[in-house]
Amino acid sequence: MSQIKNILLLLLVCCMAACGKLLDNPLPNDKVSVAQITDAEIPLLIRGIYQQSTANAFYLFYVLQDIMADDVQGTGYIDFENNNIPNTSSNASSAYVNPFKGILSANQVIRYIEDNKKEGTLGTALGEAKFMRAYNYYRLVQHFGGVAIVNGREPMNAKPFRNTEEEVYNEIVKDLNTAIGNLGDYNGNSLLPSKQAAQALLARVYLWQGKYAEARKLAMDVIDAGKNQLDADFGSMFNDNTTSKELIWRQTETSDNAVANGLAVVYGPGPVAQGKPGSNNIWIDSNLVKKFDAADKRKLYFYDSTAASVGKKVFFLTKFKVSPRLNPNYPILRLSEMHLIVAEADARNNIVNLTYLNTVRLQRGAVPADAASITSPQEMIDAVELERRKEFVGEGLRWYDMRRLNKAIPWLDSKLKPKGFQLLPIPFQEIFLNPNTAPNPDYN
Repeated sequence: MSQIKNILLLLLVCCMAACGKLLDNPLPNDKVSVAQITDAEIPLLIRGIYQQSTANAFYLFYVLQDIMADDVQGTGYIDFENNNIPNTSSNASSAYVNPFKGILSANQVIRYIEDNKKEGTLGTALGEAKFMRAYNYYRLVQHFGGVAIVNGREPMNAKPFRNTEEEVYNEIVKDLNTAIGNLGDYNGNSLLPSKQAAQALLARVYLWQGKYAEARKLAMDVIDAGKNQLDADFGSMFNDNTTSKELIWRQTETSDNAVANGLAVVYGPGPVAQGKPGSNNIWIDSNLVKKFDAADKRKLYFYDSTAASVGKKVFFLTKFKVSPRLNPNYPILRLSEMHLIVAEADARNNIVNLTYLNTVRLQRGAVPADAASITSPQEMIDAVELERRKEFVGEGLRWYDMRRLNKAIPWLDSKLKPKGFQLLPIPFQEIFLNPNTAPNPDYN
């Protein structure tokens, strides 16, 4: 955290300067004081939160934990494939630093609004800032476990201790509940957080915590709001110019190297010369691909080709498209996840209800599940897990599922890795600069 606090305010100023003349002669010139902000600058400060949160290879938020899991394979990012990430990994460092940049940017907005009691006039901005702070803390706690909770009032030379995972999740829940109360309904623009986005993210958090009744209620709130709809055209959701209402919320990559290193290239077969973007070194487990029904629309987005690094045919994932712009968009929250959360939550309550599982399967062209094949709550949980694997492959949710379903430790055991490697290592540089930041277990 120390290195992040020392550079963030300067980065924030640079970000805002790129947006235009934001502040008149702020002093000192390496930071922006909350006292120097006015209402007129809040929209640009909000924009700065988004930029700081996704700068420097945001696509890796998707890739890293999927490669650690069982559905994504390959010879690219080999440390993650082997679940053996060093604490000097630049990829792990980006996953740590970037969310903190977003958090500290959000703190500027939150402090200004709350300190000046502007909740009434800037309620939507407060909702956006708290949503983004919650989302960035969610990214951190999923990747690294407990991290330092900061609110922007710490001295620049602070060396905070790590908070517990429970404390971080408590902060996430508080921020999302505030966001739910302050954000408006989804209006067709999935690039902006909405009330439904905050409810959907909180449902995901509650599912992780095993609070199934709470997760179900929030997922149903999103479904019943009727603002979002499952899309019959599965592939359209992954286009930059999509108007799909299934997308509850997505984020824009702000890396300068997004075109060269975006998800279409990470997962694609290549070669570019033949109109097929891709690195040719990341692919999908063939056992998963074989589980799709013949008429399943999602099956269309696998391309079998030879992976040169292993000299055999594999299945590449092609649902992510090359963006015509420098900054592609990636889906974060989709309505199908809400249906599958309801289906699992019912099973956790010993209710086998096929309705929500089959709503997704039918929309994707898959054969609906029948009561004869799913007769127990555990069979229903297993069916939902498989459906989540099919629905969200490559979208950064598999390691989250393996951990909460107690499948990550056996996976690590099979690779002779300790259970602490469920998390990424705290970057060495952060530990060096802040001795109060303890390393994660088994990385000592």
